[in-house]
Amino acid sequence: MIKLENSVVAHCTPEDVWRHFEDVSKWPANVPSIIGAAKWESGEPWKPGSKFSMKLLKPMPVYFTPEIVDAAPPNSVHWIARGSGVTAEQWFHFEAQDDGSTKMTARQHFDGPMTFMFGETVQRQITEMYDEWMNMVKTQAEAK
Repeated sequence: MIKLENSVVAHCTPEDVWRHFEDVSKWPANVPSIIGAAKWESGEPWKPGSKFSMKLLKPMPVYFTPEIVDAAPPNSVHWIARGSGVTAEQWFHFEAQDDGSTKMTARQHFDGPMTFMFGETVQRQITEMYDEWMNMVKTQAEAK
């Protein structure tokens, strides 16, 4: 299993962060170098069992249809996507800090027979992609 994690602090509330994270249809416009397409496919957004599709452009073009496992807006979401010999689990946490800021954390777990392709270079590219994505959400949320 491959485990990766990214964190950044946003100088705003978890509610501000969530407002800029929750609408998956805006992800391609908000981070066009990372996400080529995203939309809800079934179920009520951010409810267990609901699904959305997305095309990631980095580190290589790939389509996913994540299923929401758990969500507690505006503080957390957990999804899982299976396909092409890889199971990808994703957690986002938006944790209020005592100083009024929000610690944004993204964790990814990758498992399955095709993860042998996830060498150091690919893992670094995935980490860089999440850094870019989270910093964009941070910038947008701080601007309110």
